[in-house]
Amino acid sequence: GRELWSETRIALFTQSVDTRKSTFILNEKEARVGFGRGWVSGSVADIFKDNILQFRSLITSDFDVDSLTELKSGTIPKLRALNLHNGTVYRWNRPCYGVGGGKPHLRIENRYIPSGPSTSDEIANLMFWVGIMRGRPKKYDALHDRMDFKDIKTNFFNAARYGMATQFYWDGKLVSSHDLILDELLPMAYRGLYSMHVKPEDAEHYLTIIENRVKTRTGSRWMVQSYRNLSKNYKNLDAMRILTAAMYRNQEKGYPVSTWEVVRAHTEIVLKKEKTVAQYMNTRVFTVGEKDSAELALTMMRWKAIHHVPVINNDSELVGLLTWTDVKTYLDHPEKISETVGRIMRTDVITCTSDTGIETAKQRMEHHKINCLPVVKGSKLIGIITTKDY
Repeated sequence: GRELWSETRIALFTQSVDTRKSTFILNEKEARVGFGRGWVSGSVADIFKDNILQFRSLITSDFDVDSLTELKSGTIPKLRALNLHNGTVYRWNRPCYGVGGGKPHLRIENRYIPSGPSTSDEIANLMFWVGIMRGRPKKYDALHDRMDFKDIKTNFFNAARYGMATQFYWDGKLVSSHDLILDELLPMAYRGLYSMHVKPEDAEHYLTIIENRVKTRTGSRWMVQSYRNLSKNYKNLDAMRILTAAMYRNQEKGYPVSTWEVVRAHTEIVLKKEKTVAQYMNTRVFTVGEKDSAELALTMMRWKAIHHVPVINNDSELVGLLTWTDVKTYLDHPEKISETVGRIMRTDVITCTSDTGIETAKQRMEHHKINCLPVVKGSKLIGIITTKDY
């Protein structure tokens, strides 16, 4: 239920396989998932050599055949060791070696084109990219002489972070994403597709999808707007379920995302299974520690009219509970207040898990005549549910 980047996988994938050591010392080592540090020069062999120098192998295998021996015998080697290592270095533009039909080849993998949210959007993304590559003016053939690499890298990550709100460094100017796509890139894409003899109706169909997304909304913007609407009336889990259901229905229709209606705040949800505590509980919980000042904790409860405050230890384990009764009992009688929360908290706390059925949670509160249940996973506090939450 958190809003992330417009293209979150750029940051997520970078972090998920980051093998660099965490240190306070300035670390110049390049991430295993990266955009690069500068324009590439030399041959593809130089790139492979740099990868081997910078990154250790994550996995290995038994290699029974020597590539040089194969080459001397007239056989094209598959270079399994090189490919295995290269497969663990995740550049967004990655050079790859392969053998197909007995012929060796080199290719560059474009690993950043987004998928979905509909099949037509995905095809449009590819058509747009291929068209630009084939239709760009010759003045951009030597792009490294026209633009600073750091500007290109900044554009890449800004686009992933901010989507259509991005301002791009382009040919010495700062240009909005709308103007860049509509005035520069789309005309290039049309020229490129026509030069490849793509049917005009196909080129127009898919590039119009790109144009309409610029003028209306992208998939990430549709998700953000829909989720914000739903969050006005639903807890996070229900909002995400409704959003997922709406996305699935729209995908089944096959229409591009620019035609999708933003999900309204009062959209209904029908579930086949009983709702659980996870759909109602609050995960933004105000907590106090055992050694905190009891007077301060109770005063803060009164300030914000908080009726239930879980008490946790240094390991985030639930150890007790403060209630509104404690506020009335102790704040009205300061002489009764002990030094720490641990001295006045209740330790016989009734709890539940996030998987507990909501009806079971209701019955548990009614049976024990209480108004809240701290939600735990093992002994760790992960949320709280009260009678006001359902």
